[in-house]
Amino acid sequence: MNKKIIAGAGVIALVVIAFTAGYFLNGGPREEADKPKTAREQLEAELASADTADAAAFRNIQKNFPDEYGQLLDMVLEKTEAGASAVEIEQASAQFTANIRKSNAPHAYQAPDDALIAVLDMQIEAHEFVQTKWGYQTCQRYAMEGPMGFVGTPLMNEMIDRLGEQSTALLTAIAEGRDHPVGREPLRADDWQQVADSIPSSEEKDRYIALISGMQVDEEDVCIALIWYLTAMRDAKTDGAERVRAEFVSSLAAN
Repeated sequence: MNKKIIAGAGVIALVVIAFTAGYFLNGGPREEADKPKTAREQLEAELASADTADAAAFRNIQKNFPDEYGQLLDMVLEKTEAGASAVEIEQASAQFTANIRKSNAPHAYQAPDDALIAVLDMQIEAHEFVQTKWGYQTCQRYAMEGPMGFVGTPLMNEMIDRLGEQSTALLTAIAEGRDHPVGREPLRADDWQQVADSIPSSEEKDRYIALISGMQVDEEDVCIALIWYLTAMRDAKTDGAERVRAEFVSSLAAN
């Protein structure tokens, strides 16, 4: 499989759940009489009550990776107190959570299939949103660079909820594979080919094959092919389809 595409798609799944940490910290103290007394308590209270996708992703880490969660909050607070900018905090938080993801990536292979499909659903939705709102050129860049290529841009501001949802889906798959492994067999040599062969011949299939084989494709085709490729993999019913999905999601987590 085209390693560049896997790496690019993996970057899409960067766990940038702290992109709004600056919002939580810069919003000023609460007005309630019973407001928390420390910055740590204030941040934890905001994350516990906020009805946003990125706050939900924080809570997912708190549930599934409690030690790392405490370290993440400490890091955010330390950088804030040191006068770091919101972008610097975002980048550091993204790197921190990416390390959580990468160090636990092998567990994703043993996640139940519905958790794997949830990850693919989020990837498809994100690319379709970028393509529809910003066009093929931006979608191509997003496919290859992922969200880290858009820090501080209007695209990132509008993508924040989807990024939080992607983070939650990917970390949930990792945690479920770690805590409740399904005993999935290793990927077989012909699993990918069976998925490809199961797809009826069409123009879209040509794009799919060009994408995974590393062939040069037009700018517009990169975005279309990647969306179609993710959709075909999600919907495949072959004997090895679950192994293919598991391999892809674990590769997302590892990159």
